[in-house]
Amino acid sequence: MARSPSHSPEGRELDFAAAKVVQSIAKTTATNFFTRILAIASGEIPSAEASPDLGPMTDLLPGSPSFFNDGDQAEVLPAAHQPRKVAKRKSASTDPTAPAQNAKAGTSGHRTAEQEEILYIQKLCQMSGPELEVEKKKVKSGLKAFDEDFYRRHRRNPSKLEKEAIRPKYELYNDIKLLLANAAKAAAGDRTTETAISLEKKLLQRRLRRFESQFEARERRKVKYHKDIASVRATYQRYKNLKRILQNG
Repeated sequence: MARSPSHSPEGRELDFAAAKVVQSIAKTTATNFFTRILAIASGEIPSAEASPDLGPMTDLLPGSPSFFNDGDQAEVLPAAHQPRKVAKRKSASTDPTAPAQNAKAGTSGHRTAEQEEILYIQKLCQMSGPELEVEKKKVKSGLKAFDEDFYRRHRRNPSKLEKEAIRPKYELYNDIKLLLANAAKAAAGDRTTETAISLEKKLLQRRLRRFESQFEARERRKVKYHKDIASVRATYQRYKNLKRILQNG
């Protein structure tokens, strides 16, 4: 009786070769899959490519190096990823003196540090010249205390790099000087005086650009996705609300 091809030496060799091919394909597929997962986790493949439903933020001004720019456009997702239309909610208050609508308390009932800063900036922009002078002295006193404490511990003055820890305080000091200059112009009847809402927008934009600069230095790329600005989302939303108010007159 003739032997079945599968039981012949030639048949067994073919079966073995076919099994090796299938095993190789499966191994390559698995390797590619896990390689891609690791690439996404490490940032080599953008998250938008990994999750196209999210889409990148597209309000980066064309030709501009900054994401947080006065001329940036409204956020628009790619056509393939447009969200469903939902009922329109009432827009934020257009009263410049109203509390920041986006600086709501967290789920625990307490404001975050970012929300507190937004409210503090808003308060600064509504202060009079004498009130700003008081705030300026407080900040300057804090800066001086840092230098004195550093000298007491190290017997030398801090370097520029060592002062990076209090950079926000230096920037706040400069912000207050800007507000004082505007208050002086207002007292002199200068018509180029900026409104409180315009000043608040300018100070928030300064903070957003500082965040952007730090992000680029740390991540080696520009701010591009919604997830990139998670830590300054409330600041960015307040900034956009203020810009909308100014544009609408």
